[in-house]
Amino acid sequence: MRRSGLTLVEVTVALGVTSLLVALSVGGLRAAGDRARGERCRGNLRQISLAAQAYACANAGHLPPAILYFQRPGGLRTLAWDFEQQSGQVKPGSIWKFTDQPQEVQQCPACVAASTFGADRSKSVV
Repeated sequence: MRRSGLTLVEVTVALGVTSLLVALSVGGLRAAGDRARGERCRGNLRQISLAAQAYACANAGHLPPAILYFQRPGGLRTLAWDFEQQSGQVKPGSIWKFTDQPQEVQQCPACVAASTFGADRSKSVV
């Protein structure tokens, strides 16, 4: 009497081939995600560049300040091109009004760490 079914070797080979195909496709998906984040980063850098150029056009050709400190009665005020801080409050800097989505371009899309500056709460979500 002949039995119909798969042998242990056939099942093992089928599982091995399936595992290999899944591993290859996951690697391809990861590479595609990395490329997408790279494109988004390049787009963010382009937006920053265009915002700086628009700022200069609106301010007699002067680029935004790298960083300025002002001692005020309410405390130290820090003014830079990418942020403004006073009394622990952080808000977007001088060029962000020249962008469509200032919070989107503030950090690298691959960054999941907290900002390296003071009370800046902006974080990127991957």
